[in-house]
Amino acid sequence: MKKIIAAAVATAFVAPAFAEVSVTGVMAQYLINDEVVGDSQDVINEETAFTIAASSEANNGLTVSAAININGEGAPDGGQNITVSHASFGKIAVGNPSSAIDAVDDKTEIFELMDPLSGNSDSAVLWTLPTLADGLTINLSYSPNDGGANVIGTAANGITTLAGDEVQGDNDQALDESGVSIAYQMGPVRLAYGQNDEAAEENTFAGLQYNANGIMVAYEQNETTASSTNVSTDNTAVAAKYTTGPISIGYLTTNRKSAGTTSIDRTAYGVHYDLGGGLKAVIEAGSEDKQTSKGEFTGFGLKYSF
Repeated sequence: MKKIIAAAVATAFVAPAFAEVSVTGVMAQYLINDEVVGDSQDVINEETAFTIAASSEANNGLTVSAAININGEGAPDGGQNITVSHASFGKIAVGNPSSAIDAVDDKTEIFELMDPLSGNSDSAVLWTLPTLADGLTINLSYSPNDGGANVIGTAANGITTLAGDEVQGDNDQALDESGVSIAYQMGPVRLAYGQNDEAAEENTFAGLQYNANGIMVAYEQNETTASSTNVSTDNTAVAAKYTTGPISIGYLTTNRKSAGTTSIDRTAYGVHYDLGGGLKAVIEAGSEDKQTSKGEFTGFGLKYSF
């Protein structure tokens, strides 16, 4: 009897053999000089996160996967979800996946220390439909009215934005949201369009990207209309990047206008050098012009992805 009980206990602690588990992550350290209205500060800033992911395949053709994202402080980092996919219905992610618009935007997000202003929130359910035509992707998303607003991380002091500084932020989960987006890839050209309706606002997104022969150019525009005031805010971003061998040179300009008046204007430049083995050297500089303040930054550092 003792042997039977021991065998049962041992079996209970054996990990199932049907799932493939992986751990990936990133660690970055940056030295930044950040100056806002004459107040200059030199700081060390870091970005640390890792993802635990598992996937398996069932005999009925289903593919199942799950991902848990954790930041350097051990807290949830957004994006955790369970995803089920099948050729008959496409792919459904439940938890904190991208919203329909967020699934097709961020092509202008080319830098480490400054984000474009045209990003969108996460959702609770994302359904990517089966492929209806080559190059065509259709997404639907939904978030309940009483879902949590999972704000993850905070922006650095000054104008650098390691954790994002967008309409709501890539790590926020929208409340009472329903959305749809379409992306169509034609050779090196990609077109994207999306709409979503949230508890506090409505968003309309359009994006255009060209990517070939080491040249990437992207334009994104997101219009947000507040439900309470009916005031519209236009967020635009233009990014260009040239890659040759291990070197990438980039430029970003991004702008926010509310009721026709510019409230934020940002410009950034940068050089990234791939040192191999997952290590990248980063040099970036930029400026921000707000209605109430102006600032600029210069930063350099190392980012290791594993």
